[in-house]
Amino acid sequence: MTVRTQLRYLRLHALISSGVILVVALGAFSQGNRKFDTIDVERINVIEKDGRVRLTVPYWHHGEAAQTVWREIWSYLTVLGREGGLRAYDPQLERVLSLDTDFDAVIRNTITGLW
Repeated sequence: MTVRTQLRYLRLHALISSGVILVVALGAFSQGNRKFDTIDVERINVIEKDGRVRLTVPYWHHGEAAQTVWREIWSYLTVLGREGGLRAYDPQLERVLSLDTDFDAVIRNTITGLW
């Protein structure tokens, strides 16, 4: 193989490598939002710009499944209230929840769909 042929291969290799690096770099810095069906995590902190902590739970369960999910959510809310001093606000009830008395009201709204 001549030196001239080797230089052609070297230039071709450099051109292809540069193209690949450019594509990978541009893909790594894309600004698109990612969407996930499920994310399993140990901890989620959502902090608004004004410093408030907020977590919105999407909800699509009905009947007994709704009660089961709400019991689990209620246990989390209890821990967050006890350990972190946090309170839960329900926009459908338009008030801060009392974890001792509001479970039935939340379930009623969930099951009957009075949102």
